[in-house]
Amino acid sequence: MTQVYFSPQDQVLKRIKEAIDGASRSLEVAMYVFTAAYLSKALVAAHRRGVAVRVILDRKEARRSSSRARELLEAGVPTRFLRPVRRGLFHHKFLLVDGQTAITGSGNFTNDMGWRNFEATLFLEEPEFLSRFQEEFDRLWNLASLELSGTQKRARGSSTPGIRSRRGRVVRGHQEE
Repeated sequence: MTQVYFSPQDQVLKRIKEAIDGASRSLEVAMYVFTAAYLSKALVAAHRRGVAVRVILDRKEARRSSSRARELLEAGVPTRFLRPVRRGLFHHKFLLVDGQTAITGSGNFTNDMGWRNFEATLFLEEPEFLSRFQEEFDRLWNLASLELSGTQKRARGSSTPGIRSRRGRVVRGHQEE
């Protein structure tokens, strides 16, 4: 079944958060811009309750101070970064919930998407769509880098790459296990 919602009138951010909160197995996010603390906190909470969470973000956008990338990394959420070649954008906007629902549309995970912008969001449950989104996520996860900054930092005594957080701590990158 497909459901279609429009921002701002259909409370899309609330619906996305409810989907995240209801996940029991997995959450996979591919997002160009991610600045909504409301959703990043929900992903961190899901990670802490044992849901397998993976996030891919556009590297350039993730470096912005408003991005939730560092918050996700500091919480231990496996997060990777992609920067296409030839001045392209990593412009995907989708979330996979438990392999049962794909949430996609015109909006990024920003407060403006939910409260100001006119956006369309689809909640898809058809197996043929889900398999295509899963294939794309897995393909991009394998292409994406653990590096947020241009230079890779390594934690003392570790071969695991990481980045410096805003507090100066080294935050280790996350490999899929």
